[in-house]
Amino acid sequence: MQKNQRILNTATFKIGVFILLFFCALRPITLIKMDFGIVGFSILELFAITISYLLMIFVLFNIGKLKYDLTSLLIILFCTYCVFSVLWGSQVRVVSQIVLPFVIYFSTRIFVTNQKEVNLMVTILIVSYLIPVFGSFYEILRGVSVSQVDYITGLERYSGLFSKIHIMAGALFFFTAFYYIKAITIGVTKRYAQYALFLMLLVSFYCIFKSYARSILIGTFLLWSFCLLGLNKKYFFLFLFVSLIVLILNIDFLQQLLFKTNEIQIKTASSGRSTIWAHNIGLFLRYSFYEKMLGRGLGVGSNHVFGQDWEIWSSHNDYLHLLMQTGVIGLSIYLLIHFAVIKSVFTANIEIKMKFFYAGMIVSIVFMNFVTGVITYSLPTAQFFWMIIGLMDSFEGEKKNVAIKNSHLSKDHIVFGTNQTN
Repeated sequence: MQKNQRILNTATFKIGVFILLFFCALRPITLIKMDFGIVGFSILELFAITISYLLMIFVLFNIGKLKYDLTSLLIILFCTYCVFSVLWGSQVRVVSQIVLPFVIYFSTRIFVTNQKEVNLMVTILIVSYLIPVFGSFYEILRGVSVSQVDYITGLERYSGLFSKIHIMAGALFFFTAFYYIKAITIGVTKRYAQYALFLMLLVSFYCIFKSYARSILIGTFLLWSFCLLGLNKKYFFLFLFVSLIVLILNIDFLQQLLFKTNEIQIKTASSGRSTIWAHNIGLFLRYSFYEKMLGRGLGVGSNHVFGQDWEIWSSHNDYLHLLMQTGVIGLSIYLLIHFAVIKSVFTANIEIKMKFFYAGMIVSIVFMNFVTGVITYSLPTAQFFWMIIGLMDSFEGEKKNVAIKNSHLSKDHIVFGTNQTN
């Protein structure tokens, strides 16, 4: 009996690992624009939902392998709260959209246990990114993927092979994070692979820039500022110096990009956010006590950026939107998850460069969520984010005891990811 149970446990674990790797192999590709779907779902949504529910089954089979901590307990509490919020108005589809990314978090914590497995997983992801990265680069160079022309500045905003600007920018933002894990943290030994990866990184930066998605551009800057600070202060200050020079030389263009006018005007620069936030905050203050505590339900509100006076408008701020739809209770639990993740970063037994990486990831995501909303209500990018957070355990206990003279890393290690510790 015990032997059969062990066989079953081993089989369900291996199947869970296979499904997770299958997800990594196809997730970046499924973000590409596809003009067809099944039973009302796009291919992007259908893939994410199907894989998430499959993984959920095998996560439950292997739940005994999960190391419970404050973060995982708060996530379980938040997901439970979201599911029960259907009772007071939440839409099932939006609840799934919010909850399912956490399945990837639990999957990586259960099925990925060391850096060797992280390396395999991230390598598969990067290979899957080849078509989205270089395909988008080609489309942008051809000038045929203009998704939007800014009505104020006239800037042509590109989406590459993706359906929307922010989907491309968000997906490539996370590619740069996977590059850091693969090339800088784990290391790449073959020279041609180092150059190919670095080329993909540069192309990704270019595509993000051509999207002119301001929040993600700033988020990318924040992430890599933290990454370089954790690697080597010399390169961090060099990065800041070069950024300052670029800022000075292109001040007119950057002012136009960030503020959308030759004058610094918050209302214009916010693209209507200040009006939307004022409306939603005013609406929240008129809620009953019951609505303030529980919200009006996930998915409840206008289907457009602006709506009726009594409707929740599209906040372009995940935290404000959660407050409107899940109330003080829902937002409080969600913020506590953030604080728990931050606490785990500071207490984790991981290399200092990984601490800075995770700190940069959290700071950039919090910023982007506050001014746009790229994680909480966006299933693809939320899956990538919680995958990366779930991988943190895999780096614990694998700090490399290598003395690097004067605590300086070589330029090759920073740029090309040469693993000098092997």
